[in-house]
Amino acid sequence: MDRRVIVVDIGCQPQGREESITKLCEAFKPSILFGFDPHPALQPGVELHDHSVPRRRRERWGQTIIVRSRLAAWTLDGFLPFRETGITSGVEPGNFSVPIVPCFDLVAWLRTLPMPETPVVVKMDCEGAEYPLCVAIVESALDLLIDEMLIEWHPEQTAHGMFMAKRPKLRCPVDDWEANW
Repeated sequence: MDRRVIVVDIGCQPQGREESITKLCEAFKPSILFGFDPHPALQPGVELHDHSVPRRRRERWGQTIIVRSRLAAWTLDGFLPFRETGITSGVEPGNFSVPIVPCFDLVAWLRTLPMPETPVVVKMDCEGAEYPLCVAIVESALDLLIDEMLIEWHPEQTAHGMFMAKRPKLRCPVDDWEANW
């Protein structure tokens, strides 16, 4: 893929060796990766990820700028209830008995990216929020500009009340994040 690719990682909370940011950097070698997750363990900030060929050759393929933000991707700017339950933590719209976290309008933010001039890959592992987020992406027609989406579709029992029996029909290529990555 073109070195100028942008990767957007929704649900980037590190989980040991399962860290999605590392997998995405190695697979796409993007110029920049934006990682979003409201989990309190996420360390926000900017860092560089070096791309290297196998150690025996000691050549570098370049670097990715990684920007991590402790925000929930959502369909509007504001605040959302968030339940911290380990790896199935997630937003719970309407449940105000749990802590509140800041959220941002993913569609409005994606519109700021230089699509279609620069390829954009979006990964979602967001414990059910993928359903309303994908609906918003389809309704805005941004799925026509996104080069690929990698999505973990969560079942009803782990989707924090956002499960939809019928998945939104995206018009960009979609790969199953959990099964294939």
